[in-house]
Amino acid sequence: MTTDRLTRGAGTHGLLASALAAAFLAACGGGGGGGGTTAAPAGPATVLNGVAVDGYLNGATVFLDLNGNGLQDAGEPSSVTNDTGRYALNYSGVADSIAGKMIVVTGGIDTDTGYAFGGRLTTRAEQAASGQVVSPFTTLVDALVAQGLTIDAARSRLAAALGLSVTDLATDPLAALANQPAIYTQQVALQRSIQLLAAANTREGDSAYAAQQRIVDALAVAI
Repeated sequence: MTTDRLTRGAGTHGLLASALAAAFLAACGGGGGGGGTTAAPAGPATVLNGVAVDGYLNGATVFLDLNGNGLQDAGEPSSVTNDTGRYALNYSGVADSIAGKMIVVTGGIDTDTGYAFGGRLTTRAEQAASGQVVSPFTTLVDALVAQGLTIDAARSRLAAALGLSVTDLATDPLAALANQPAIYTQQVALQRSIQLLAAANTREGDSAYAAQQRIVDALAVAI
């Protein structure tokens, strides 16, 4: 996929096909072995431990979106990632179950590139999970859920589209790089395609996040 192709005014379906093709091509590099996630140390039952990955995001804000409005509101548990993307969200002040609530990651520095991260990553909180991954994969799963799929169906649909397993979607791709390089290459291909498409189709007044989110939503429709 080249930048001039993106900017020649290709229609929406052509742009989506380009993004999906970039991700699918990475699947040809093959496959899985015995790697897994590197979890943050388990904390108390009222702490969500996880990792934010584009490359690892350092200094990113992570919050639990209790009311589902996509914004960080007063009283919503929040944290900041360390230099390996790890975070710990203390939700001891939340009375209701947090299962299924959105974890949102914004800002920070992508340690792969050294550049500021201008997008937004999301995943659904799993109350019993430790070391939960927030990545471009989980963000696209959330976009599929917004199209009306259940979370299990969304994970299955995306995994099948990318030639991965459902477990792969929740795996830290950098921690698994040695044994399962396809997870990393797929994620990089997907995120870079989203960024290229967003840059080529930015509207006046768009933030980097808004432009990327529009592409993510369109990809979810296409998938």
